[in-house]
Amino acid sequence: MNANTVAVVSGTPGGTYFRMASDMAFVLDDGDDLRILPILGKGAGQNAYDIRFLKGVDLGFVRTDTLDQLREDKRLTNVDRHITYIARLFNDELHVIAPREVTDIRQLAGKKVSFDVKGSGTDYTGRSMFKGLGLDIEAVNIDQAAAFDLLKRGELAAVVSVAAKPVRGRRRVRPRRAFPRPAGALRRRACRQVFSGDADGQGLPEAHPGGGDREHARGRDRARRL
Repeated sequence: MNANTVAVVSGTPGGTYFRMASDMAFVLDDGDDLRILPILGKGAGQNAYDIRFLKGVDLGFVRTDTLDQLREDKRLTNVDRHITYIARLFNDELHVIAPREVTDIRQLAGKKVSFDVKGSGTDYTGRSMFKGLGLDIEAVNIDQAAAFDLLKRGELAAVVSVAAKPVRGRRRVRPRRAFPRPAGALRRRACRQVFSGDADGQGLPEAHPGGGDREHARGRDRARRL
């Protein structure tokens, strides 16, 4: 039973990663030769650490820039030897949702902005974008459902969401404004800060024949069966 099971760490309930992991289990799980076991997670940021260190986790959903988070962690070494890039699945979109009176992202400077829960992909990617733009905001970590309610009550200036279509949370805040992207050099500076690899997976670690311990090697063997 254990040999045929692939544990996939996903995301928060209702999020893109959780839905994708559930779909994988529904389509690929045959009960005898292969069982997909979705695990609730916090999102891309924490998933990278769970894949590397949490026993029993074979696969997980991360973003291109998430691996930079591990590479920047001074406590870790040889990150690329222990995590293997399997496949590109879908593109995420970064949304900044704010009241209609906010017409330029620079108006959020000094304001309170939520980046989902700590350890989520939105937390890392969203903060990196604002850092790349040179905008100093008051960053907080609140789960998306609660954050959208606070936004409607005027207790937050904006909510950042990084997710694949359809972004369900945006339906909760209409007719709020999802304002245009910054133009020119401002947008290029933010993109350089956020994205270190391209959509085809460059910048992600490849399989290393001698890397990782035996447990991670077994996990890779089960993953290849997918």
